[in-house]
Amino acid sequence: SAACSENDLIIEPGACVSGNTAPGCAEISDGVMNLDLDMDLSPGVDYNAVQTAAFAKLNALGLRDAATADYVMFLFPPGISPYIAYAYINWWASFYSDTWGGSVSAHMHEVGHNFGLAHSGELGEEYGDQSSYMGYSYLSIGWPAMCYHGGQHRSLGWYSTHTTEIAASDFVSGQNELVDLFAFTDVQALSAGDPVIIKLDVANAGYALYLQYNKAEAHNSGVVESANLVTVVQDALNTPAYQQSWKVASLGEGDDYNDNLRVKVCSLDVVGSVDVVRLSISLDYIGDPCPPPSLSPPPAPPSPPPASPPPSPPPSPPAPPAPPSPPPAAQLLDLRTATTYQDSSWFDKQAPVSDLSYADSTTGRPWAECGHYTSQWWGVDLGSEVYVRYVRLQNRNDCC
Repeated sequence: SAACSENDLIIEPGACVSGNTAPGCAEISDGVMNLDLDMDLSPGVDYNAVQTAAFAKLNALGLRDAATADYVMFLFPPGISPYIAYAYINWWASFYSDTWGGSVSAHMHEVGHNFGLAHSGELGEEYGDQSSYMGYSYLSIGWPAMCYHGGQHRSLGWYSTHTTEIAASDFVSGQNELVDLFAFTDVQALSAGDPVIIKLDVANAGYALYLQYNKAEAHNSGVVESANLVTVVQDALNTPAYQQSWKVASLGEGDDYNDNLRVKVCSLDVVGSVDVVRLSISLDYIGDPCPPPSLSPPPAPPSPPPASPPPSPPPSPPAPPAPPSPPPAAQLLDLRTATTYQDSSWFDKQAPVSDLSYADSTTGRPWAECGHYTSQWWGVDLGSEVYVRYVRLQNRNDCC
């Protein structure tokens, strides 16, 4: 209860204060005592009679006063009480049957009645809300670790500096309001005014809606349902008031609740070490009331490099070689001063050509009679380098 209440409520083992001489003080050890009743406690005995005897014995021992305990929990022997547990509203006594005396959820449920809390239901089941101890109880000593819902926390006066109230009458048609909601388990890390409970007054319908982000961690780590969701609970318009409450929605990111007021979870983000839920609340907003996520601006382009002098032009290619001089105009070679060669085993002459006409139209000297030679080549030494465009060969025309 200390963690669930932000240390507003701390339950400690009862004991007699210093100087209290009540005869029962010596019977108390770490907040527990055996209460011996002078009656039959066999199974089937009327539990009302046992309860009356227990009250009388406690008073006789001088232990029913504020100097000893604010709340007293009675544990029935097995087979007496028809209930697993029960308690009186806004009073000090609660009763548990046999092994249910070790159930932490039964303790928190029945002491919740002592605090003035009613049951928390869902879908028509009176105890159906399992996100709050005021729903079903579980036969387990150390489980589940959880708390109450937002309306019950508000009714108990817990998180009073972290509660935001919004009235439906403050809205006009088509208007919506964006608000942030934080996990009540993160309250120690929050700034003043950061809400962990949002109360929406729907006065025209006669109730209030309580929004609480049910983060499953620490003292709420064992919450049975609606873990890490926003619970929407319909409860009394004015608290504290003993009135059955109903969980009407459990909202995740993107989910909508729309009944007299529209509630939409726009986003769920983690900022530093705390969770932040962004909600849109409106009367009848049409379309998507959540703004699109903001996009980070693109990074600035890198600065251009400092200007540098333009590169030197590439070196000019070397001048192409001068084209060769054109050949001289074609002319008939004057072979009269040239030396000719002929390879022959019969005849080998090396003598100048005596007449150009031989080179042009006749066999010329030194060819001999037809059929005397089998030589395959003939040569001429022009005496210097000469450009030759063509060579015209002509057979002899005087014989053969």
